[in-house]
Amino acid sequence: MPPKPTVNRDDILNAAIILIRKHGSDSINARSIAKILNCSTRPLFRVYENMEKLKEDVYSKAVQYYESFLMNVEIDETNVFLSMGINYIQFANKEKELFKYIFLSNNLEIKSLDDLTSSPDMSELVEYLVVSAGLNEKAAKDLFLELWLLVHGIATLVATNPFTLNNEEIERLLVNVYDAIYKHLKLEDN
Repeated sequence: MPPKPTVNRDDILNAAIILIRKHGSDSINARSIAKILNCSTRPLFRVYENMEKLKEDVYSKAVQYYESFLMNVEIDETNVFLSMGINYIQFANKEKELFKYIFLSNNLEIKSLDDLTSSPDMSELVEYLVVSAGLNEKAAKDLFLELWLLVHGIATLVATNPFTLNNEEIERLLVNVYDAIYKHLKLEDN
């Protein structure tokens, strides 16, 4: 008798990511994952005690996928902040369902704007603005928040609608808003 094929954690998570990318996060359930893996639901529950734990790991896997995407796109070293905004919007355009799952769901643990600027990844960008733009920390946080809200808004439009902007249009919008906010903050600082 041949050995039973085994299904491991990575197989399950990869199948769930495939489901999200194709059909959205509502498609994640034991049967749909098992169907992709060509097995019953029993092997899933040998690895995971319940769907809640599986979904927690799926979210972590989706975030890893997003971070991998960001690491594999070009960053303009002369303007890292602009590149990050453009790349965030590109992710929303290329991976609409994953973007919605990561950033437009209750999974995102940001409860306030202060949470956003104090997270480790975002505080690095705030520090980058302190150094590159010559702003104090409060002004850099304000600039970051206002630009992030614009970038997130554009990304949300792109992910949830048949809305397209090319990189030149996005860059023009972001640069214009950056310049206006920067000038305002510099005037306030004087």
